[in-house]
Amino acid sequence: MSTTENKQDKKIAERIWFAFFVIFTLNIAAFTLIAMLMQPLWYDINEFLISMLNSIG
Repeated sequence: MSTTENKQDKKIAERIWFAFFVIFTLNIAAFTLIAMLMQPLWYDINEFLISMLNSIG
């Protein structure tokens, strides 16, 4: 391999890692936002799940 091919491979690898990092960061941000918006409803969700489990058993 020549040095230009090595540089191209390194550049492609850097782009792949950068894309992975961006996707991961956006997923964490979305999860955090959803969790923050759902916080006032946690009690209602808990009661709903308890009632569903009680209706099964």
